[in-house]
Amino acid sequence: MPLPAQRPAIVRPELRLDVIAAPATTVETGIGLARAFATYTRLVGIVAAGTATRNGSTVAAYRAELAARFVLDPFWQSRWSLYGVGGISAMYDAFDDWRPIVTVAVGLEGPRKGSISPAFELGVGGGFRFAGVLRFARGDLR
Repeated sequence: MPLPAQRPAIVRPELRLDVIAAPATTVETGIGLARAFATYTRLVGIVAAGTATRNGSTVAAYRAELAARFVLDPFWQSRWSLYGVGGISAMYDAFDDWRPIVTVAVGLEGPRKGSISPAFELGVGGGFRFAGVLRFARGDLR
C-alpha cells in the first residue's frame, strides 16, 4: 500500500455561483479545480463569467482566481466544516477593465451526498462576496 505522499494527486472539480456586491454588482458562474497541497491545504484555480450591473447598465464580467483553502476538518470527521480562503484574482468588466484583487473569505462545507458536497463562502475581494459551491469529493479527504 503506498504512503500518502506516494499516492497520485487527485484534482477535484467544483461548480460555483458568486455574487460580488460593489459599485458594479457582479453575478458569475464558474468552475474550479482543487488539488490537495498538504493535509489541510487545497490549491484552487477558478474561472468564472457572468454579468456586472451598475446604474442600470449591464456588461459582461470575467474572473480568473488562484486561491489557497485551509480546511479545518480534512478527514470528514464532522458533517459541517469551517475553512478559510485567501487568494488573488484578475477581474474584468467594461466599467473598470482588468484589475488585480486580493481575496479573503471564510466558508462552511457541508456533508457529502454521494460524491457531491455543498459549501457556502462569505468574504471580501473586489467587494463583498457570497458564493455557493458544489464540490465533487472523492476519497477520504475534503
